[in-house]
This record gives sequence, structure tokens and C-alpha cells, in this order.
Amino acid sequence: MPVQVVAVLGKRTMTLKDVIGLKQGEVIELKKLPQETIDLVANGKLMARGELVLVDGKLGIQIKQLVG
Repeated sequence: MPVQVVAVLGKRTMTLKDVIGLKQGEVIELKKLPQETIDLVANGKLMARGELVLVDGKLGIQIKQLVG
């Protein structure tokens, strides 16, 4: 059974006008510090928190806390 897992790096509220006006190369600032934990959400439900890590040159998440 497939489960969609999403890593939430941060959230930002923007107006539709701002979203439509985005250009390639622009940076969207998030209200989260780089060392803060990342939320892992499965099918819309928070399941774990972790930290970003590099694994063989690829981005990964090391689980630090299971939730629920």
C-alpha cells in the first residue's frame, strides 16, 4: 500500500499575487533555522521529526523522534 511521505522544511504564507510574481532564482525565506528539526508527514499526519543529513552526496533525514 503506497504511503506519501512529505518532509516539511518550513512554511510561509504568501499572497496569490506574490506567488504568481515568483521568478526563477528567487529565494523564499522560511521562518525556520537550518538546525531546527524537520517534520515528516505521512498521508497528512505527522509521524516523525528529524534532522537533515548528507548520505553519499544526497540529502536525507535522520529520524530523531517518532510521534504518535
